[in-house]
Amino acid sequence: MTQEEKSLITQSARAEENKEQIIQAKLNVAAKRGGKWAGRVKEYMKEYAKEYNQRPEIKARIKERHSRPEWIAANKEYLSRPEVKERRRAAGRKTQQRQIAKDKHRARQQRPEVKSKARIALLNRKYGLTKDEYDSMFSKQGMACASCGTGAWGAKGPHVDHNHRTGKIRGILCTRCNSAAGLLDDDYAKAFLLCNYLKRDGGQE
Repeated sequence: MTQEEKSLITQSARAEENKEQIIQAKLNVAAKRGGKWAGRVKEYMKEYAKEYNQRPEIKARIKERHSRPEWIAANKEYLSRPEVKERRRAAGRKTQQRQIAKDKHRARQQRPEVKSKARIALLNRKYGLTKDEYDSMFSKQGMACASCGTGAWGAKGPHVDHNHRTGKIRGILCTRCNSAAGLLDDDYAKAFLLCNYLKRDGGQE
């Protein structure tokens, strides 16, 4: 560690001599050094600062400082500077541009053709299914749930059901049947016991 870095740690810690200030000063040095850990350090510092500023004693201290007449006057003078105004306007434009880009991306993701492509890519990545294989399986089931025969798929649409132990694809289920199979751990014995229980109570045959 260089003398300059040691000096930076000492100066940062001198403001409030406690463990947290020393750690924060060391993180500042690590972030300025760069390298493979710089991104993680900056992310940690961001989260730490967010948590630190939410502490009741810190919020009270900030509120008290911002209520001082000399701070209000200094802040008003600072914000009236032309370079500060321009910097704030530039930051506002940048934030607006980011939001516009996010909205455009969100709108694009909602297009039917984009959602269809994304679903096909997911099926191929997760189950190794092509679009033709999926369509063929769907057609053989009569475009209905392989378990209950309903065409009401639920909010999330049809689910590809597979054996979690072997990975073998069994069919396409509606949301309710897929959830039920998962909750029963794909165990036939548990499903059989549940059927007997429902019959005993006069459930649907």
